Amino acid sequence: MPPSNWPTPAPFWAWAAERYERDPQRWLALQAQGGNVNLALLLAWCDEVGRRAPPLHTLETAIAPLEALLQEFRALRRRLKPQLAASDYHALLQHELHLEREQQARLLAAAALSESGDVAPGQALAHYQLRHAQNNPGH
Repeated sequence: MPPSNWPTPAPFWAWAAERYERDPQRWLALQAQGGNVNLALLLAWCDEVGRRAPPLHTLETAIAPLEALLQEFRALRRRLKPQLAASDYHALLQHELHLEREQQARLLAAAALSESGDVAPGQALAHYQLRHAQNNPGH
């Protein structure tokens, strides 16, 4: 761990992948409500280790440009899926995962430079999920 006690990108990627695989529908439901899965996983990590998460606006600002690109790329990949050979689709999926890893690295860098937010330790993910559920009541 670096001096800030935030995980480095590779261990966090492994931790996040393991948590995501436990219940992918949970994370996809949040994404369908407009939430960011990587941000949510960072908040889950904060909750798990008892750390007060950085303010959401700080984290969202850090990933906003890449989030727009990622959403466009994801939509393109899904749209092209029926037309692509499996190997070509896999290559697009691998590029999307590369963008996801970059987004996580940006989140970790922003978190390491940020002050703690005002959400109580252990409540960051629930706060984020509630915010998105309230903004998207039909989902």
